[in-house]
Amino acid sequence: MTNLKIFQKTPTTIKSTELVDIINEFRKLENGKAELKHYDFYKKIKKEAETLESLGLSNDGNISVDEYVDIKGETRPCYSLNRDGMLQMLNSESTLVRFKTIEYINQLEQSNSQPIIKTSKFDNVEQAKVEMELLGVTSNILKLNDSSKLKIAHKIYKNNDVSTTYLPEYTTSKGTLLSATELLKRHNIEISTQAFNKLLINNGVVEEKERPSKSKGVKKFKSIENLYYGENEINTHSSSQETQPLLYEDKFEELLKLIGLS
Repeated sequence: MTNLKIFQKTPTTIKSTELVDIINEFRKLENGKAELKHYDFYKKIKKEAETLESLGLSNDGNISVDEYVDIKGETRPCYSLNRDGMLQMLNSESTLVRFKTIEYINQLEQSNSQPIIKTSKFDNVEQAKVEMELLGVTSNILKLNDSSKLKIAHKIYKNNDVSTTYLPEYTTSKGTLLSATELLKRHNIEISTQAFNKLLINNGVVEEKERPSKSKGVKKFKSIENLYYGENEINTHSSSQETQPLLYEDKFEELLKLIGLS
């Protein structure tokens, strides 16, 4: 069983991210039952809340807008549901899943006779530690630069109400970072950015990777593998905040020679 916590307020509430994990644990008991993705569960809850509103019915706080922090340290939308809200959203599940989930919630309530409220500074620090460890794993995979890691660290600290006093406000890169498009323009290189990126990939400077995409299934993105020539930085102008490869201006001439353009 997944080790989940229900944070008891008045009344008991649970985030949709936690409830969907509980539901999926019991879906496994039914052979061939597909896993419920939080993205789909979120849409289902949103539709339920909007339908109630259109009918002029108040949900009395049964379903509330909330947020959670994902593995990348990014804040994502979710819902917070009290007991009535949970039961309402379980109506679309099978008899077995409904029974087992309600039974599990009842057991949690009985074992937690004292309210457990996530206000302890110690709990916040411990949660921040866990998220920082996950950030380390993610940054190693994506080879994020220090600036990007620092941005995510600030977000993790603030989301957990932990002081950022000991975090620096900025980091210094090894050189001036610019996009390939800008550098090609400055050096009057008559080649498209797409063709240039292909040369970088062929010479092992850049690698094309894939990530899950809700709209396309799989989305490709580029990551600098040879960090001598540049850094991978989070694109804050992108809604998904994915990484973008940036190149060192003072290493660009050397890079051109490497890929045969100089």
